[in-house]
Amino acid sequence: MNGCIGGAGNLTHGEKNKAAVDSYGREALEKTILDAIAPLQ
Repeated sequence: MNGCIGGAGNLTHGEKNKAAVDSYGREALEKTILDAIAPLQ
């Protein structure tokens, strides 16, 4: 089963996809949920 054209709904993501998500996460300015909601408070 696949999502829209192999997109986010795709049920089978490989190591390459995991590595890309992990890399993107490391670049995030907000490292915790508290960092993310701080501007809202």
